[in-house]
Amino acid sequence: MAMRSRSERIASVAVLDDPTRRAMFDFVAASGSAVTRDVAAEALHLSRRVAALHLDKLADHGLLTVEYRRLNNRTGPGAGRPAKLYRCSSGEVAVSVPERHYDLIGELFVAAVAQTMDTGADIAATLLYPVTARPFRELYELACTWSERQRAEVIDVALRSRTRRDEILAGFRGGLYAYDFVMDIGAFRDLHRHRRCQKFRQAYNGNLGFDTPKLVTECGASEVYAGAMQSALDAMRRLPAGPAEYLLTFGSRSRFLFKMDFAEAEYISRLRSGVKGHFSYREIAWEMKVKMEQLEPELGRLIDATPPWVEDPLKR
Repeated sequence: MAMRSRSERIASVAVLDDPTRRAMFDFVAASGSAVTRDVAAEALHLSRRVAALHLDKLADHGLLTVEYRRLNNRTGPGAGRPAKLYRCSSGEVAVSVPERHYDLIGELFVAAVAQTMDTGADIAATLLYPVTARPFRELYELACTWSERQRAEVIDVALRSRTRRDEILAGFRGGLYAYDFVMDIGAFRDLHRHRRCQKFRQAYNGNLGFDTPKLVTECGASEVYAGAMQSALDAMRRLPAGPAEYLLTFGSRSRFLFKMDFAEAEYISRLRSGVKGHFSYREIAWEMKVKMEQLEPELGRLIDATPPWVEDPLKR
């Protein structure tokens, strides 16, 4: 197979940003053989037309290969047209990002990054964030080392499908502060409601494990709980990406990027750390204040957040 250009490789990775297309690719990869659009459409509960559009897009970017053959044993006149089938390409598609390993089990990771330096690197890192499993800080620092031409490749690929009627991608929007969270999906379901910030998520895959509530540990149910959570993750990994997400428990971790100004950071931290909130997002909201105090001490002191260890069952 001929060596593909960097732009082509970036495009191949970026095309998987669409959740349905990523589920389609995972289904074909798991099938182990060539599939028709009818089979793919039925498996993912899509129309034949929509399935064909996603399959052809994956083929256009080199992630799938196309072949034609008759599915019956008939030959000659009247045998019908050969069917179009898709299978995974034999080539590996990758964009060079240095390998890192993070042990996130049992800890909450929140990184606040001041967005006052390199706008081009910030945008490139944000566009790459949803299609990688890398922390935002790592992507940002990597993009800072790239030339303008390399960043432009990422940006041009991201804008390739934009029409005159489309708004510019959310990755071009931002805020003064970026919070890169590894948190349970239950907490994200509440925090994603805040609309005065830009939110980006990486693929739900269960690779970051799950949170164990303090109460579960205190009552001696950790082993039972861990077994149930692991069983759910194992079952999820046996399914295609789209349907698999329905088996992902709220306690499972994933990575999320929130960009906002100080006013929104103050509001989320103050509101979501309150004693009547759920313990998972209370801890997140408190860590937002802690990180802000580390980054901007004169502003962090203004956030009136409630520590997660403070409880008041009588307060409404």
